[in-house]
Amino acid sequence: MFIDKRFDSQKYPGEYLDYLFYEPKSNEPLPLLLYTPGAGSRGTNLWQIGTGGFIQNVIERGGVPARIIIPQCRFETWFEYFHVLCEFLETNIQDPKIDNNRVYLTGTSMGAYATWQLCISHPEWVTAAVPVCGGGMYWDAGRLKNIAVWAFHGMKDDTVYCCESEHMVDRINQAGGNAKLTLFPEAGHNAWDPAYSCEEMWNWLFQQKKE
Repeated sequence: MFIDKRFDSQKYPGEYLDYLFYEPKSNEPLPLLLYTPGAGSRGTNLWQIGTGGFIQNVIERGGVPARIIIPQCRFETWFEYFHVLCEFLETNIQDPKIDNNRVYLTGTSMGAYATWQLCISHPEWVTAAVPVCGGGMYWDAGRLKNIAVWAFHGMKDDTVYCCESEHMVDRINQAGGNAKLTLFPEAGHNAWDPAYSCEEMWNWLFQQKKE
């Protein structure tokens, strides 16, 4: 279902992102869904991203009505080449095959930190975001007030405490946004399996569209 590709930066010569790509056949522009994986998927072999969590749910559904792009982090953190990640996302948004009023971001753990930061850095690009067991610069979270946000976290997470998601969602709503948070009482750091198994989340996500 997914194929491997490479994005070569035009702004930063010599820099690149390897990524997994999925796109259903369509005669109409498609939504774009960027998934940024967590630290366990770091490396130089795309299949280190694995087939669980997000990918497993997409496969079990037989695909989704969107282009999916899943870049691999080959450094310690996404922030070491966040500039290339931004260019990668922007390039896909500008593709005429993409409905740029329906740009969705999701990520898990370290990848959820990237999801939050992409929304903070470029809120004008993003329609909706689903950060799972991550966190961010909550003092800037008000910039997401016009983005539909549904965050997920395990209450027993001792890797990234659930207060990280709570801070982000609270600050968005204090700024007049409409963010929501689902906490799984018995989940630890693995909040991605119940999050991506949530049918309501998928239905909600694909209903989001910029006014």
